[in-house]
Amino acid sequence: MFNDLPTLRAPADILPQLRKLIPQRPLTYGQALTLAERQAGALRRLLNNKQAALDLSWLFALEEINVTFRPEFRMPDHTSGLTTRINDVLTIVMNASEGRLRQRFTLAHELKHVLDFDLVDTTYSRLGRGDAKRQGDQIEWICNRFAACLLMPKVWLNRLWARGIQDPLALAHVFQVSAEAMAIRLETLGFVSASEPPRDTFFRQTIVPDPPATAPIICSIA
Repeated sequence: MFNDLPTLRAPADILPQLRKLIPQRPLTYGQALTLAERQAGALRRLLNNKQAALDLSWLFALEEINVTFRPEFRMPDHTSGLTTRINDVLTIVMNASEGRLRQRFTLAHELKHVLDFDLVDTTYSRLGRGDAKRQGDQIEWICNRFAACLLMPKVWLNRLWARGIQDPLALAHVFQVSAEAMAIRLETLGFVSASEPPRDTFFRQTIVPDPPATAPIICSIA
């Protein structure tokens, strides 16, 4: 499901390297979003990725985490993914009933939860201003930002947009993400005008049709 793109080799210490970027102090919401973007960019560089569509199969080879799939009826509240600790191992549990493109975003989103798992009480302690629900929502939005930056980096979108690839569905196909994820990313970065006021969306939980599940357009760095 995730090994149909050329496999990247990840450094053994890739997660510790990304965690080193996290300041050992409480962050504001804006600072946390900036950190998520910085970590996503650093991850792409550490993987020495040369293509628009990022291969995520390297995650399955990491000893530090485990990735498992469950049918939707076994997921809490029919969620797309969750991160927990099982037998002292950080485990990403994925909804096996969802489409491949949605699973790619979910996996990237949950990776951010993995990076933050033992730091939430410190890093995100000031989020929500005492409102636990708002704090939880903001953490989810931060993970969405990380996933969006990782799978649809601005530098790649700028490059392809300048080359004339400006159709949202075509770009979704190139980056191997859902049509909704790409549409919101383009709005967020200002490539297109929002048809309604900007909103935060849980890409992992909103069901929309995926672009055709055909081979991605391979765009590489010249």
